[in-house]
Amino acid sequence: MIGLSTFLCISILSLALYANGNNDCPPDEDIRPCTCGSTDLLSETSVKVDCSFSTGEKMRSAFNEASWPSSQLAHFYLRDNEEVKELPDGVFGNISFKSIKLWKTAVETIHPSVILSSKDRLSYLTIGYSHLETFPFDLLQRLSHLEGLNLVMNLLTSLPALQSDSLRELKLLGNRISKVNEDGWATPNLRLLELDYNPISVFPSAVIKGLERLEEFTCVFCNLGPTLSSGLLEFHSSSLMKVLLGFNEISAVDAGSITGVMPDTTIILNFNDVVTLKEETFRPILEVLSRGNGFLNVTGYNL
Repeated sequence: MIGLSTFLCISILSLALYANGNNDCPPDEDIRPCTCGSTDLLSETSVKVDCSFSTGEKMRSAFNEASWPSSQLAHFYLRDNEEVKELPDGVFGNISFKSIKLWKTAVETIHPSVILSSKDRLSYLTIGYSHLETFPFDLLQRLSHLEGLNLVMNLLTSLPALQSDSLRELKLLGNRISKVNEDGWATPNLRLLELDYNPISVFPSAVIKGLERLEEFTCVFCNLGPTLSSGLLEFHSSSLMKVLLGFNEISAVDAGSITGVMPDTTIILNFNDVVTLKEETFRPILEVLSRGNGFLNVTGYNL
């Protein structure tokens, strides 16, 4: 059983931390319907703000008219919101965040200043299941701490050459990207690249070749078929663990189309139209995988 003194100590500590959390936020009535609270009791930048039930006007008012004890907050959330269609210039006032997450929203545009206001602190930016047609990718090189960019399920149609020394994860699943600009691409620390469910017309082989720390590449339903041609996927990462290429209507895999795999790499080519496993194509891959715990899956409609 917990002793009375222990219980009292825990209770007093909880009240102290709760009071401290309140001191990090403006009065509720000054920012409503946005809410503010603490997410990490041991962090100096522990405050999260949730504006999921807000309109654009009320959100601007919350950040620009309320008195915030600190301008450096931890997290911003906007979820399941159909009212806010844009994040305009100055919407956050002088407030910066370590992470910004928009999920299932009607947001179509985000002004560059909204991101740049957090340029020295932002680690993760998520705008998913929304209506973005464009995104200011050119800002990435100015976001010195950005590790994760998640833009899944939007309406993006092209991807320019990205430049970022800090970016580790790039998720673009479920857009309408047909063109990826390779010239000038520089993301030396990228570990994860997700391009699934995009109708890519010209595969960015040069981008793949330049990712020397890549651990996972996924391109399911990417319009890669009918042929994986020689040199298409030339990996140069000793850390490569996973390559997912399923559901691409691939019927032919040329020799040398997938190179640079590691002994522990998992390669998934399932649910394509491959009928014949050519020795000159698959033996070099299997010889590498046999030296570790790697795995190759080509099961599907015809195998």
